[in-house]
Amino acid sequence: AALRVGRVETFEAGLKRFHAAHPERSWPFPNEYQEPPFAEGWEAKIGLAVTAKLVAHHGLVDDVEAQHALTLLANVIGLQSARFDIPWKVFILDSDELNAFGLSDGYILITKGLLAKCTALEERAAILAHEIAHVVRYHNLLELQERKVDVQADTAQNAMNDAFGEAPDPEVEALSAVAMRAYTFLHKDRLAAYEYEADHLAAVYLYRSGLSPHTLIKVLKKVKSVRGDREAYSGHPAFSKRIKALKKRIRKMR
Repeated sequence: AALRVGRVETFEAGLKRFHAAHPERSWPFPNEYQEPPFAEGWEAKIGLAVTAKLVAHHGLVDDVEAQHALTLLANVIGLQSARFDIPWKVFILDSDELNAFGLSDGYILITKGLLAKCTALEERAAILAHEIAHVVRYHNLLELQERKVDVQADTAQNAMNDAFGEAPDPEVEALSAVAMRAYTFLHKDRLAAYEYEADHLAAVYLYRSGLSPHTLIKVLKKVKSVRGDREAYSGHPAFSKRIKALKKRIRKMR
């Protein structure tokens, strides 16, 4: 495989190996770069706080090699985005749900259930591309901003320590409440427009990376087969609508 799960290697070696099998291609995306909605420094703290909340809730899978391979793949895909300078960080949540989260500052969390359903490299690349698109377009932060959530993010590191079982800090409670609200918006009230945009942009990233954008359709169909169209994530458009819209976008890319 272009990126071997279980093989620890440098990013440069992995990138060379990947592009040997998947030559880069070009495809434009109008107004791809978007100005950040929050003040400098907030993005990293919010991403860390929400990551801590998700890790505390689900737990992590202790598989360093799989995590390394996913992180390498995320950084390969991320180079094709407008935010190519982000160091993407992927973690595997100990949950059988079929879900993934693209969080501020390059944190991506994927459940072990989704990874078990999508074992091919291109399928995992499609999942990562979709979550990278959410981060590139600041969807998480825009949701928080639109709902006027007051973020007290200076204690984000304490929240992370608390999530891993270290002694809690008195200030953690306030940030934990903010993180839970952010998690709720992320998990339940994702705006439909953001999902369509992330699907479209993910297809562009896959194409630029030398992969098939149709793979994302395959992933959506797999998740739909388990969750059903009516039981899609709350606030998300039905999978059938996303698949239809994505097929239309890919035809235009041709």
